[in-house]
Amino acid sequence: MADLHALLQSAKCVLFDFDGPICRLFHGHPPAQVADRMRQRLADLGETRLMADVAGRTDPYRVLSHVAHAPAGRAAAIALERLLTEEELKAVATARATPDADLLIARLVDSGRQIAVTTNNSARSVRAYLDRIGLAGHFGDHIYGRTADARHLKPDPHCLNRALAATRADPGETVMIGDTAADLLAARTARVSFVGFAAPPHATAFGTGRADLVVHRMRELLNGAAPPPAPPAPQGPPGR
Repeated sequence: MADLHALLQSAKCVLFDFDGPICRLFHGHPPAQVADRMRQRLADLGETRLMADVAGRTDPYRVLSHVAHAPAGRAAAIALERLLTEEELKAVATARATPDADLLIARLVDSGRQIAVTTNNSARSVRAYLDRIGLAGHFGDHIYGRTADARHLKPDPHCLNRALAATRADPGETVMIGDTAADLLAARTARVSFVGFAAPPHATAFGTGRADLVVHRMRELLNGAAPPPAPPAPQGPPGR
C-alpha cells in the first residue's frame, strides 16, 4: 500500500480507461449482442469472408480491430465503428458507475492533478456518460477515445499519446489506470506507469505483462490521490 501511495503521490497526470475504471458501460446492454449486430452489418455489406473470420467473437472491440487490420477491410471497419458508437450511446443509459470512481476523480482534481480519459470507447459515449453523472467538467476537453481509424485501438498507444501531447504531461510523471492487458501494453509503449484495476469477480492477470501495482477497488487509490504534503516552511534566522 505504501508503494501505491508513493506512485500516485508522484503523479502529476492520471489517465483513466473508461469502461471498467469509471463505469461498466455494457452493464445493461450485452456486448455479445452488439458483436452479433456487427456481424450482421458485415453480412449486409456482403463481407462474408470477414463475417466468417469473426464468427463466435463476443467482444465487439475485437471484432472491430480484426476487421480494421484485415486487408481491404477499411470501408467495413468504418461502418462497424459507426455502429459500435451507436450501440455505446444506447448503453450509456444503463451503465453502472464503478464504486468510488467519482470520489477518486474529484480528489485528483482537487489536489491539482491533471486527469484525462484514454479509451477504446467513442469520445461521444464517454462524454454522454460523464454528462449524465455530472463529472464531465472534471475532464474538460481531455477525453481521448476511438478515432475513425480503428487500427489505433489499444494496445496501440495512440489515445495515450494524444492525451500526453494535449496535457503536456511528462510520461515519467503520469499514471494510467486500466483493467485489461491492452491497457497495460499501451501504457508500457507510452512509457507511463500503470495501475491495474482488477475488480472482482472479473480479476485479470493483465496477460503476460505485469502492472506496476494492482488494486481491486477504487477506494484503495483514494489516500494516494490526496494532495502531497506541503514542504516545511523555511526557517528564519534565530532571534536575538
